[in-house]
Amino acid sequence: MLLRFRTWPDEQMKHFAAYAASGKPIIAIRTSTHAFNGLKGQYASFNSFGKKVLGEQWVSHWGKHKSEATKGIIEPGQEQNALLRGVKDIFGDTDVYEAYPPADAKILVRGQVLNGMTPESPAASYSKKRASDKAEQDVNSPMMPVVWTREVKTESGKDAKILTTTMGSSSDFRNDDLRRLIINGAYWATGLEVPAKADVSFVGDFKGSFYGFKGFVKGLKPEDYKK
Repeated sequence: MLLRFRTWPDEQMKHFAAYAASGKPIIAIRTSTHAFNGLKGQYASFNSFGKKVLGEQWVSHWGKHKSEATKGIIEPGQEQNALLRGVKDIFGDTDVYEAYPPADAKILVRGQVLNGMTPESPAASYSKKRASDKAEQDVNSPMMPVVWTREVKTESGKDAKILTTTMGSSSDFRNDDLRRLIINGAYWATGLEVPAKADVSFVGDFKGSFYGFKGFVKGLKPEDYKK
């Protein structure tokens, strides 16, 4: 899922709600932490879907928006996690989100705020107040989580596998290892063996436009990306 502040009518929400209740896995990307907003009636609880299910909602831009990129730092102890097979150098030109996943979440990657918009940019260093408790800290000490997993008990009584990342704009997916992490997640979520190094080559001519509003290419359909 890659959603942002959706207010779907009940006739559409019922399909998403049924899937969420089923116990089937979810891979949630970037703005999905704040997928819904303004829902009323029987689906109003989905306004807090990010916090309750994915592990976080919208908090703030922790890194400076459109001027401080993100370098993924693998969490110590998670180097052998199957989701990180073949994953070493994660970079995205989106900023780090402020995020506080719950205690039951397994953090896989943290986001180092960079002083610039390229992989070679140095780590940023300045103090910033956390939204959670208003305490000040260095922006990179500790670094905010940018990838985590958890299991959530659903209405059906089943445990749903959840993979959440606050990275994942179109331009972020120019990065091979971020794409590989998501593809690894698809193997993991469906119970398949994660390969040592998944093929992450593009289908078609993908350039990954810079993030923003109304910058998408109109009129494309899935069949336009057939090999």
